[in-house]
Amino acid sequence: MKMKDVHNIMGDFKDKLEISIEDFSSYSSIKKWIIYDYLHACRNQCDADKPIRDYQVFADLGWDNPELIDAMFPLRMILTGLICAFPTKYASVKRGKRNYKIQDIIKKEDFGVFDLLDKGRIEECIGKVKKVEDEEIKEWSKRFQTALGSYAKNVHTIGNYMPCPDNGYNKTKGWSSGRWKYNDRLDVLYRSIISDKNHNWFIWFENNQKKLYLEDILCQCKTAPELLNLTVQKRAKFDEKQICNLIEWLEMVNTLIDSRGKIIIEQYKKIIS
Repeated sequence: MKMKDVHNIMGDFKDKLEISIEDFSSYSSIKKWIIYDYLHACRNQCDADKPIRDYQVFADLGWDNPELIDAMFPLRMILTGLICAFPTKYASVKRGKRNYKIQDIIKKEDFGVFDLLDKGRIEECIGKVKKVEDEEIKEWSKRFQTALGSYAKNVHTIGNYMPCPDNGYNKTKGWSSGRWKYNDRLDVLYRSIISDKNHNWFIWFENNQKKLYLEDILCQCKTAPELLNLTVQKRAKFDEKQICNLIEWLEMVNTLIDSRGKIIIEQYKKIIS
């Protein structure tokens, strides 16, 4: 058994992986995520769930199904759509798969959100959607850059993880039969089951939301305009009319993940002390 220490579950789990790239920990969050995605997809080298598994975090917290791990909110599908809609020389999408010029990305020291995605095209879309002047467009653009950068970190922090109700949950929510139905988003899936009070997953969420510190998140899934307004992505290319809704969704989800993460870390401190 590895030594229990609250620092094991703090921060970005990508920083805790054995990635043999010099200065990896100093990279921007979006650059770290791309390198992680590349290694995970092409070489199957990385698993950001590793800290949770290594230290049996869910079991220590007393959660059901501690071996069935789910990231509540995704980045892969969202980023695939964004790269498809706003490509740059560093990345493209072909047949639904992300292709990175990974060596060029690693070499570029200050690689950020607007290296991966075309800033000009994004600002053009913001202008069309919001019908505002240049100054406000730039403000929305800055919000997008900040929110997506933060989200690239937050998806691999403890606040974004929960156990699954059963073996079929991940398959339905994510990349298999439910790919276009739920977009791997907890908010979309949860809204789809709340009308059926007898649904096994609804009952599981009702019984476990307090234990899993999901009460605020599930409430916001039902009521928050920032979550409700971002429609389900039905194809690989992101719907450009949704750009401002995405920005607000990212900001809201970042807040929810951060808040829940702090609660979990404080509880974990008490358990292992």
